[in-house]
Amino acid sequence: MTLPSRWGELKGYEFLELRHAGAILSADYPDVANELFEVLAPFQVSRRNVMSGGGGKSVMTQWLERELNLRQWQKRNFNVRMVLDDEIRESKTHEVNHVRAFDDGRHAIALEIEWNNKDPFFDRDLQNFQRLHDLGVISAGIIVTRGPNLNQALAGVFFDNFEAKDPLEIESLIARWPKAGERTRLQVMPVEEASEWLANKAFQSKFGQATTHWAKLMARIERGLGEPCPLVLIGIQPERLVD
Repeated sequence: MTLPSRWGELKGYEFLELRHAGAILSADYPDVANELFEVLAPFQVSRRNVMSGGGGKSVMTQWLERELNLRQWQKRNFNVRMVLDDEIRESKTHEVNHVRAFDDGRHAIALEIEWNNKDPFFDRDLQNFQRLHDLGVISAGIIVTRGPNLNQALAGVFFDNFEAKDPLEIESLIARWPKAGERTRLQVMPVEEASEWLANKAFQSKFGQATTHWAKLMARIERGLGEPCPLVLIGIQPERLVD
């Protein structure tokens, strides 16, 4: 695997580069490599923010987006039309959230952040990268998502949080549990066991298997999605977790 040299200093990430994408960044886009280093090096995942309520973009995603926007990574809509004998036969828009464009003749670099989305968004990202690369619009695509070991660490955050709750708070949560059958089972469990059950339920509701994480991305890579576009895949690992 060939990645930009400074990236070797980055701890707490899983990197995978496909079809010489790392060499492309190193040789032709050193400015992009440096910008991404500047964004990734200070990035952290707060345990408190992990536990915060849903709705809208996470604090982590907002931070990454703000740092990328400051470095001219902008949202772009690419309108592609197929015209046959002056008649439009097909028209499609490819939306990419972060595109680094250049005025020196180099093709753009595309990037998507998939911290905690529905996993079909990986299909959209990879298909967009493939199409835009085929058209000569981008030289490489980059995806940032949860790394292969982060889900287990995030589950631990939920278990620690529920373990620290007062037993009376756990009993109150059980009393308000909406599903009658589950509520009945919880009421006869020891409080420690009920706390673990509730923690797992809370984790799965927020970071379940059907969300964007490394294993879901790898399943699509193994099926060949995105080919032949050069790709850099970046997984956030537990070392990035902070209090």
